Amino acid sequence: MDKKLNELDEFARSTLGETPELVEMLGILNSESAEEQFQENLTLYLGRKNLPKKIVPLIALSVSLGNGQNDSAIMHYRLAKKFGANNLEILDAIRATKMALMANTLSTISVIEPIVPGFSAGAAKNAETEKIRENMAKNSNVENVPENLKILSRISFDLFNEHIREQNSLFSSFAIERKYIYLIAFSVSYTLRDVECTRAYLTQFFKFGGNTGEMEDAMAVTRFIRGNRAITSATEILKMMATGRDGK
Repeated sequence: MDKKLNELDEFARSTLGETPELVEMLGILNSESAEEQFQENLTLYLGRKNLPKKIVPLIALSVSLGNGQNDSAIMHYRLAKKFGANNLEILDAIRATKMALMANTLSTISVIEPIVPGFSAGAAKNAETEKIRENMAKNSNVENVPENLKILSRISFDLFNEHIREQNSLFSSFAIERKYIYLIAFSVSYTLRDVECTRAYLTQFFKFGGNTGEMEDAMAVTRFIRGNRAITSATEILKMMATGRDGK
């Protein structure tokens, strides 16, 4: 191991307790790639300064879950525990992720509406829907109900009503400050490229006291986790190359 990789190893062990396996594998194959990976880890993830230390891996955990990266999620779960997150805080992050994923199914609902015969919920339902919208705006401090929810209410009042129930339940925090619940949901929606939900959750984050520095940290972590799919998905390939096994 060259001098630079020795320095990275010492720093990783002093901050994380160990050198990430992927960095080790990359170091065996190519020191420049290992240095770049670790530098990104510091710049976009562990080196963020605006968020509480335990919130950063909770965002990474949630984005990993949103992307279906199980191994990555477990790694960030362990790091969240190391930085002091408790089980209820981790459960909050998982529940916010679930809500963001469920809401993401509405991202193309505008395509559905013109196809559905008689999509209007009807006059009786419309009045009830409007009451729910008003209550949602009052309780959640939402000035404008997202357009995809308006469309859902016209297509299916029952699904609209259930969505509101789920949102009220899953965004009710057990332990995490409310603004971070919305920041986690924002990060998941951001990585899924869900425009409506990204806008809605970020708006809520700021209304509950979030700031641009915290948002920047969340965006940086999301960017890192999203791009890191190429590395984490290649874990077995890297191991085979680093150990000289060809996989036959």
